Amino acid sequence: MTSSSALKGKNIYVTRPAHQAASFAEKITRAGGQATVVPAIKLCLPENNTELEEALKKLSSIDLIIFTSVNGVTAVVNQMNRLEIPLSTLSDCTVAAIGPATAAALDTQAGCTPDIIPDEYISDALPERLGDVSGKTILLPRADIARKNLANVLRESGANVLDVAAYTVTSNDDDELVRQLSNTAETAKPDYLTATSSSTVRGLKALLTKAEKAHWLKEVPLFCIGPITADTAKECGVEKCFVAKEYTTDGLLEAILDWERTHD
Repeated sequence: MTSSSALKGKNIYVTRPAHQAASFAEKITRAGGQATVVPAIKLCLPENNTELEEALKKLSSIDLIIFTSVNGVTAVVNQMNRLEIPLSTLSDCTVAAIGPATAAALDTQAGCTPDIIPDEYISDALPERLGDVSGKTILLPRADIARKNLANVLRESGANVLDVAAYTVTSNDDDELVRQLSNTAETAKPDYLTATSSSTVRGLKALLTKAEKAHWLKEVPLFCIGPITADTAKECGVEKCFVAKEYTTDGLLEAILDWERTHD
């Protein structure tokens, strides 16, 4: 059990979108830390999304749906409700989820239990778990800036892939947030930064650069939810980059706690 004072005196930046930050922030608080929510990106789930709409109207011809994020689940559920497509029809397809958080969202929002979850909670681990996909039609409802690796691998394996931009991701350039960061004294800079996706890393870099705090990326340890996020962090100039062993927010918190234990 994590001590309620394990992170006492530590200020940890949570860079997830504002509507998704509460759970992780609460975990940090329970461990005695101060969670500062600094939403580095903004998500937009458009009410009308023609590309996703057309794909969902053809659910009967889709063999497999792969959800790579909670946001993808939300986008699909919103669009299905708008089109009055019963959520139960998701069960007519094989459903894959990238990890436990996405699986939980499917259960909560759609009453759907995924058939497939990879052992490693990253998209690169999915193809091996899917087996032979030759000739199958696969729907990928993802962010507009999602990496194309997964879609390319599936196509190379003979699948017909509908790689649909279900929602958009942009850096958060909120003036008030930039002002707050800009006014943060160096003595009050965070002890740790966290990132749950490549887009949050890029958004954080953009925010800190605008606030003239980009040097924090070289000075403050950044804990990443997985290796792909860490690769992006290194590309963005992060010098103290660490990867959670388990690619979840629980894993992120444990990585920070491990660092605290070994650098006390």
